[in-house]
This record gives sequence, structure tokens and C-alpha cells, in this order.
Amino acid sequence: MRRAAWLLLPALVLAFLLLGSGLDFSYVIPKRLVRLGAIVVAGVCIALSSVIFQTLAGNRVLTPAIMGYEGIYLLFQAVLVLWLGTGSVALLGAQGNALLSMALMLGYSWLLQRWLLREGRGDVYRLLLLGLVLTMVLGTFT
Repeated sequence: MRRAAWLLLPALVLAFLLLGSGLDFSYVIPKRLVRLGAIVVAGVCIALSSVIFQTLAGNRVLTPAIMGYEGIYLLFQAVLVLWLGTGSVALLGAQGNALLSMALMLGYSWLLQRWLLREGRGDVYRLLLLGLVLTMVLGTFT
């Protein structure tokens, strides 16, 4: 089964790159290669973070999504649009929004872990419980 999946992978990559491209090697194919590279990098990062998170939590079912990061990101984007209006994207630009979002997410993660994992207490279960509650509350609020 695994061998068949690995044999199917090059065919899927070629189909993604060539179907509907008109064999335009000057514009379409390079854009699709960049997109394919981003998909591969994101997939590897998500897989590694899930395995590391499951190892730390000691549970093979949990994923990092339980920590509430999606909820805080969506809440931030909603507050940004409410505060600055629909011109927030034009005001900050795509890069400004990405940098501001990353700073907020890093700050949220640092505060959450500093608060719950201080003084060497590895209270991962409390961190998971709070993350689960925050995910539900922030998703509902957003």
C-alpha cells in the first residue's frame, strides 16, 4: 500500500504542474512550483508539530489545534476588521498583517506557556484543558 502511494506521488505532482497550464514554462509552471513547495513545507511542518505534540502530551489522538491558536487568530482578524474597518488589509498590507499576526500568536503562546508551565512544573494537562476551553470560547465569540 505504501509503495503504491509513493508511486502515485510523482503522477500527482506532474498533474498539478501540467494540467491546464498550457505548458507555459515562463509564468504558470514556476508559479505552481512555488505553490507546490509551500504545500510540501507546510505539510512537513504540520506533520512534525503533530508528532512532537502527541509525544509531549502522551496521546496519539490530540493535535496542536486543541491549543486554541486558530481561535485566537480568527478573533484577532475579526477585531482588526472591526477596529480598522475593511481598509485594514489596505492599511497594513499583506506583509504587515502577517507580521502582526505572527507577533500576536507568539505573544499568546509565550504568555500561555509562561503562565501554565512556570517554575518547571510540567502541567501539560492543564495546558491542554485551557487550550480546549479557549478554542471553544474564542470560536464562539468570533
